[in-house]
Amino acid sequence: MTGSQYQEVDIKNAILRESTFTRSNFTGAVMSDVDARDAKFVSAIMLGVKLDGANLANADFTKADLSKADLSGADLRGARLYQTILRGADLSGARLNGADLYQTDFSNSLWVDGTTRCAEGSIGRCK
Repeated sequence: MTGSQYQEVDIKNAILRESTFTRSNFTGAVMSDVDARDAKFVSAIMLGVKLDGANLANADFTKADLSKADLSGADLRGARLYQTILRGADLSGARLNGADLYQTDFSNSLWVDGTTRCAEGSIGRCK
């Protein structure tokens, strides 16, 4: 599935465990409640994607662009978010325990508490 185009696809509740979507484009896709544990979205373009309620435990989003993504209630425990762009994303209720947040851009994101808006320049943590 590397380099595939999935713009605006509706795949709610899909099972994508251990799949690889490196450099794929999911812009505007609806992926609510998917099970994508251990999936690889390395360098994927996922602008405005809906991943609310998704199981993304141990998924790899290294260098992916999830600007304005809806990750509300998503399970991101142990996920690799190394150099991931989450600018303007909704992380309310998301679980990030054990996630690799090194150089992750949280600028203007709604934080897991559902009330805090991360400041511009929030890299690696919400300020």
